[in-house]
Amino acid sequence: MRLSKILTVALLFSAACYKPNYSSDEDLGKAFRCYATDRPACPGSLVCCVGALCGDSLIDPVTGGPVKDNSGNPLEGSCVPPRAPEDLSLTPASYWDFGIKGSYWTGAVNDPLLSGKDPDTGKWRCARKLEPNDMPGEEVGLGSQLPIDPNPTPGTAYEICPDESAPDLPDVDVFKFKLPTPTKVMVRITYKVTYGDLDVALFRMAKDDTGVDRPQRVVADLTAVDNGCLEVPNLPAGGPYYVVVRGTNSPEKPSKYSMNLYNIRVYGVSTPAGDSCTAKKDGGV
Repeated sequence: MRLSKILTVALLFSAACYKPNYSSDEDLGKAFRCYATDRPACPGSLVCCVGALCGDSLIDPVTGGPVKDNSGNPLEGSCVPPRAPEDLSLTPASYWDFGIKGSYWTGAVNDPLLSGKDPDTGKWRCARKLEPNDMPGEEVGLGSQLPIDPNPTPGTAYEICPDESAPDLPDVDVFKFKLPTPTKVMVRITYKVTYGDLDVALFRMAKDDTGVDRPQRVVADLTAVDNGCLEVPNLPAGGPYYVVVRGTNSPEKPSKYSMNLYNIRVYGVSTPAGDSCTAKKDGGV
C-alpha cells in the first residue's frame, strides 16, 4: 500500500512538472529555429518552414542535404504549425521568382506611411502610381530603345505599397523594354532601407516544358542595404525584358512585406568600361 502511494505521488509530480511550452509564432520571431534535415526537425506536431517551403521541400533531392541560399548556407527555418493547403491562385509575388534571399535588414524600420488612411484627409496613403503594373500586360512601358549614357538624374519616383482593396497583398512594380541591338544595360533603384528593404530583378520570357511563356530570372539584387543595382554587360537584342521591384519579407516574418518609396533608372551604356554597379559587401546575386 505504501509503495503504491509513493508511485502515485511520483507519477502525479512528474505529470505536473512536464508541461512543454514552446512558441511557434514566426511573425513575432519567437519560433524555434530548425533545419529540415534534422531528425526530428521540430518538436511535437510542428514542421520546419522557410516562407512557403516546408518539410521535404527544404531538402535537396540530389544530395539529400539541406537546400542552400545564394551564399551557400543551408536554409534555416522556423518550427511552425502545418501550413494550410496552398492557394494555387497566381499572385504577382509568386509569378516573379526572385530566388532565395540570403540577407535581411535587421535594424530598426521607420514607418513609410504608405498604408492605412491619412487621418487628416481620410484618403488611402498609397498613391498607387500607374497601377496595376504587376503582371505582363499591365507593365510600365520603357520603349524599344533605352537611353544610352544619359546624364545622371534622380530617376522616376514610384512606391511599393498595397491597394486599399487588398491591403495584405504584396505589391510589385513591373517595367518592360526591348533592345534593337545587344546592349550593356544598367538598372538603378534608390531608396532608404531603414524605411523598408526592396529587391530588384531583371527577367526575360522563356517557354517551360508545356510550351507556356514563364519569366526567367536574368539577374537580381537581393541585398539588404540602401539602393539596388543591376548590371548586364551584353544583354541580347530583342525581348521583351522585364524589370521588377518588390518589397521583401523574412524567415521570421514571412507574411509581412516591406513597403517603400523609390526612384528608378533603366538605361544602356555604350562601352564595357562605362558605368557600373558599385560593389556591395555580399556581392548581390
